Amino acid sequence: MRIFLSSPSVEGGDIEIFDRADAGNRLTAFPLIDAMTKKINMDKLIKRCKAVRGNGQRVMFDSGIASLNFRFLERSKSLASDGSKGWVFSFDGFRNAAEQYVEAVSRLSKLGLIDYCIELDVDHFIGWENMLVWRKQLKKVAPNLIPVWRISQGKEEFFNLIDEFKYIAINIRQVKGVKKGRYEKFWSDMLHEAYRRGGRVHVFATVREKFLLENPVWATDCSSWSMGRRWGIIRYQDVRKKMGVGGRPVITGSDVFSSASILGMSKKIKFDPFSGAWWTEAQVRLYVAMEKKITDIWNIRGVVY
Repeated sequence: MRIFLSSPSVEGGDIEIFDRADAGNRLTAFPLIDAMTKKINMDKLIKRCKAVRGNGQRVMFDSGIASLNFRFLERSKSLASDGSKGWVFSFDGFRNAAEQYVEAVSRLSKLGLIDYCIELDVDHFIGWENMLVWRKQLKKVAPNLIPVWRISQGKEEFFNLIDEFKYIAINIRQVKGVKKGRYEKFWSDMLHEAYRRGGRVHVFATVREKFLLENPVWATDCSSWSMGRRWGIIRYQDVRKKMGVGGRPVITGSDVFSSASILGMSKKIKFDPFSGAWWTEAQVRLYVAMEKKITDIWNIRGVVY
């Protein structure tokens, strides 16, 4: 079992902390596209990934599209019911980012800087058929492409992916239609059947020890602390105070993402999400120890990935 520690700040000192704590699995998200040029600085990205890989550690590359979808937002031209303009999804903005993600994956793969690649998790934005087009493009260039399954795709598609790909990823928080009392059993049945079929499942952002000890999870990642610090969840109250926004943040419209509003306020107070170390050595050592403990227990049970 692997716990990928996500979103390390290269310049801020996280890599040195990871090295000292012997963190062997690292997840890095596709950097934000420059607001002015609408392009990625590829040289900077390569330098960043070399630092994340360190001395040969396993690196998972992620588009960050689920958490960082504010990259594809633009002000709505129509007014919401309260008279304000909300945010809507921009297909042009997405297409620009998606094309650069495919190019980045291709470059990084040829340089041997990434081991696994999360696909563009966008079927809920652009539709299933369009998402498959991007999956096909990534499959040509990505090492160990990991498709993302969501419950809306149905159980049949889950097992189709298990049969087609060596790895898949799921988000166990998305369980619409499943009653709370059946929640754990539903995922336990799915994960055990996936293992029986020879599949390897990455469960996003799930580091509950009890869950990981009861289910054959190939890998997970820990992003809640790092991503929360970066995108304003922990600094949220302070951001609102400085912006003079009382009560709930001003977000309107059906295609609105709260992270966009938070980041927008963060920019106005000059909050740089990529500066400073967001991990502490104690936190990293905690997850490294948990990873070893769970792996050892599953090895004793005869489950070895």
